[in-house]
Amino acid sequence: MTHPTKRKLEKVLVSEKALYQRINRKLRAQGEALHRSRGGRCAIELGEYYTVNTEINGVVDSHLDLEDFGRELSVLRPYEALREVR
Repeated sequence: MTHPTKRKLEKVLVSEKALYQRINRKLRAQGEALHRSRGGRCAIELGEYYTVNTEINGVVDSHLDLEDFGRELSVLRPYEALREVR
């Protein structure tokens, strides 16, 4: 009897824009929004991605890793991965 060949499962790639939109849809229900720094001092202080409370316009969390944050919010499935463009 032969054993079936184990296939290596490849992850489905998700674009940065799609993941950004998924996260924002999830955060909108909590009164928050994800923002991306444009560079300069803001990027140094807040990191590339950060969340803001939309009611008071205050920073909630900073220095976020987009892929990790997507997994934390369950908007990025285990079989998905962020497509690296850079």
